[in-house]
Amino acid sequence: MKSISLYVDKDTYLTRMHPFTKLCYILTAVAASLIAGKLWAFAIFIGISLVMLISGKIMKKVFPLIAFSFTILITIFLIHGLFNHENANLMFQLGPLKFYREGMMYALRISCNVLNMLLAFAVFVLTTKPAELVEDLEQAGFSPKIGYVISSVFQIVPQMSGTMNTILDAQRSRGLETEGNLVTRAKSFLPLISPVVMSSGKICEDPGRMKKLPGFLYEKQPSDQKHRNLTAEGCIIFGRKRITAQRASHTPAARPRSYMPDG
Repeated sequence: MKSISLYVDKDTYLTRMHPFTKLCYILTAVAASLIAGKLWAFAIFIGISLVMLISGKIMKKVFPLIAFSFTILITIFLIHGLFNHENANLMFQLGPLKFYREGMMYALRISCNVLNMLLAFAVFVLTTKPAELVEDLEQAGFSPKIGYVISSVFQIVPQMSGTMNTILDAQRSRGLETEGNLVTRAKSFLPLISPVVMSSGKICEDPGRMKKLPGFLYEKQPSDQKHRNLTAEGCIIFGRKRITAQRASHTPAARPRSYMPDG
């Protein structure tokens, strides 16, 4: 069965690194840059993350995430550069649009923070097997429920991506246009939103995955006690069936009543 995960097995030092070490890097990168509050702090950790991604041979997997985030970041620059309540000093003007220094600097800090968190989490997600992370968490004393939740979160994005590709293939087979200009792509993308989002929740209801983490559904019990319980239950069911069969075999068949004519 194909593994549903963002993990990329490149057999590098990042894939061999302990998951807790990478979690500590995420906390350090996010917390230190926010505490410092300076652009140089964001730039340092963004540079470190880029070096790790390039050396880990997974930079190609990050390009789509960066491209998607830039659409959001451009919107942030437009909103704060034009309408931030602290805008006072004009920075530049594009026709009727006036962009102010205060709003642009505020948007720049937000954008650096988003990129910093995105790249730091990419280092962790793309180089960590969900199964190994769950196992390490359980060995550290965490509940299996937490491991199941984390495993589900790791699988939501690839599950949505796989569902979207399946729907796009179905649309192409029916002759619908899915490639072309922006309007054509938008028409083919909008119908995907509802089924992709709705189907992504089914991953949490898959009993095959839930059986891999039995602590999420029921309390663990010793294997011998479980075997005894199953054996006793089987004996009771078998005994009831045997008694029912014996009663059915000894019950005399009802004879049809004969009617004699009155004479």
